[in-house]
Amino acid sequence: MSDITKEPYAKWLEEALQSLTQQHPAKIAIVALSEKGDYMSTYYECGPIDLYAMGGSLQAEGLWREIRANGNILKQIIEEADSDEGADGSPEE
Repeated sequence: MSDITKEPYAKWLEEALQSLTQQHPAKIAIVALSEKGDYMSTYYECGPIDLYAMGGSLQAEGLWREIRANGNILKQIIEEADSDEGADGSPEE
């Protein structure tokens, strides 16, 4: 086994684990994407509902980051759609 302290993510992992211990977790899930493109997951004391909830949290975080990164594009699309509608909200012809 390689020395984990030499991995590029070692500092991040140490900080993440320290943060977890401060929160006193009852359940933990870890998801990773390998260099080959394979996803792997491992978890501690998680049932199906816990995994669904954690997955939903990850999905919401991804969506929020996408909105923050591309909010200007989304705003432009909404504004263009609004300008294409008539006064009653129906599309103009």
